[in-house]
Amino acid sequence: MKANPKLLLNALLLAVVAVFLISSCKDKDPKPIAEEYQIEDGKSSCECDSLWFPHDQTPPPKEDVGSPFDARNTTNCIFQQWSWQKFLWVTKPDENGLPNFLSTFDQVDSNMETPTLTKLPGTNLVLTSTAQAGGGGILKTNPVYNAQLDQTETVYYGLFINDSLRQASDRFRTEILDSILPNNNSETFPVGSVEIKSAWVNSISIPYDLLPNYYTTMATVQKGTTVSKIKMALLGIHVVGVVINHPEFIWATFEHKDIAPTYSWDTTTVSSSAQQLLFGVATTSSLNGINWDKTTTTPNTPNQAFTLFEYGIPRVLGGDFMLTSESGPVNHRNMSSMNECVNTHLKDVWSNYFFNGAMWLDMDQKNHEQQVHLIDSLSHTPNFGNASPSPKAFVRGSVSAANISMETFEQTHKTVASEINVGNLVSCFYCHSGGNGGISYDHYSPLYISHIFNGFLNKANGASDDEITAKKLKVYLKKVRMEK
Repeated sequence: MKANPKLLLNALLLAVVAVFLISSCKDKDPKPIAEEYQIEDGKSSCECDSLWFPHDQTPPPKEDVGSPFDARNTTNCIFQQWSWQKFLWVTKPDENGLPNFLSTFDQVDSNMETPTLTKLPGTNLVLTSTAQAGGGGILKTNPVYNAQLDQTETVYYGLFINDSLRQASDRFRTEILDSILPNNNSETFPVGSVEIKSAWVNSISIPYDLLPNYYTTMATVQKGTTVSKIKMALLGIHVVGVVINHPEFIWATFEHKDIAPTYSWDTTTVSSSAQQLLFGVATTSSLNGINWDKTTTTPNTPNQAFTLFEYGIPRVLGGDFMLTSESGPVNHRNMSSMNECVNTHLKDVWSNYFFNGAMWLDMDQKNHEQQVHLIDSLSHTPNFGNASPSPKAFVRGSVSAANISMETFEQTHKTVASEINVGNLVSCFYCHSGGNGGISYDHYSPLYISHIFNGFLNKANGASDDEITAKKLKVYLKKVRMEK
């Protein structure tokens, strides 16, 4: 049968139009979620390394030339592996059982100065600060968690830095004050620089039978004008460090497994059938337990502190992962796998702590100058931690990372869960950016991502502690107002 030339021509034209339409739609539509959230490198999991164990032999992670970060392209997994290995290394016990960060790091205050309070004999750290991140809410324990004690205990915070950060900070501060370096400079902290922030509570607030599950040590604690020697239990710890190609630091956080419940985005409620350190027996859909009164510095509802996002990975009502600049399913899978892997190997008290998030910037395909330029350009924007999926922002990892013991009241600035979206997520990079510091608060440098370096610089320039705190609060409140 002879084909009709006219019909063939029409069919050809229709095919061309169809291809054009498909191509146009493909260009305009975002990536399908299945493609965006593909399993990286064909792996089914992200594993720890058996060479990290036993814990008293954990080596420091490779961070410089020849490390996994010394590459044009990186994977989510290597940041999770660094986070766990770095945590194991900073908590590695010495011959007396003292963790590395207490035995070899310098304890400092928020202005990178040695605490003025002298340690009492037989104590390993000084604790005077009770102010949380952001505006400074005060976190207290559930008064009936310990049946023998019907009173609350306040959570305290301690800061530590390693020698690499100390030496670099001394040099950079001198050079800035002597005008050898401009206030707007492109210097970065050297690879291996580390900051630690830790959260502690009086061990008496924890039931006697559960106390062996916490790392405890003797501390010199100041309550008002009273200075006492108290056995303190560790609740959480931030491990913040510089690796090659990441001058913005990797921000990793760990916390105890049994101090507060996690909000369910499936049911939009949070509950606990048993007393926990920061949460009583209750079920609520309110966010009042993690929102606080700025006048009294106390939560709107006491003893209902909870984790808003498991692993710092945002969800939406109904429980699906929020679409952000990072693949929620991949990040969640890698973190879950890492936590499980470490749990099978770790045998000491630190097995009671878990990895709850890490964040960094996408520096793939960038040289050092481009990395510095990215930090500078993002610091000029209202939200350094912007995690929008389109156009894809640069924040990676747990884009809403927080620690229940340190950012209790900074997990969100919204009062109801339905108002939380990718445009108002709160994280480490909400406050920490390259534009938060300097002698005045209008200078830009990767150095200023460190708030304690900001304080160190301001203090050397003659500012008082109160003036520095007021400047930091002013910057914070400006961000909150811009968000709203």
